[in-house]
Amino acid sequence: MLEVGNGGLTHEEEKTHFALWAFAKAPLIMGCDLSVVSDESLAILMNANIIGVNQDPKSTQAICMLGCDYWSKLWRSPQAYVTTLTGGETVALIVNWYETIRPEFIFDMRDLGVIASSY
Repeated sequence: MLEVGNGGLTHEEEKTHFALWAFAKAPLIMGCDLSVVSDESLAILMNANIIGVNQDPKSTQAICMLGCDYWSKLWRSPQAYVTTLTGGETVALIVNWYETIRPEFIFDMRDLGVIASSY
């Protein structure tokens, strides 16, 4: 069950929690009292783009494509989860598991399975 709106998570943690559940294709069951939920938390729960990833009929559960190896997990490096939507669009979720803000996170789009094409 989603913890968005229940307290205990920061705003950024709530956004991450919701996105991870959506990309995992898990049921988006709200666990908060909607009569008292904050506007910020409600906005997260109503994010049409994230819900669209979760509800896309042809996409599959996102796969960890970057930061998935043992050492990356040990050092809590950022991870990238990727799935492809019905229309062929690739969507990615970058999660920073580290406690501090990273000034930059550089990666190659090819690491996410995105290959540039010419028209």
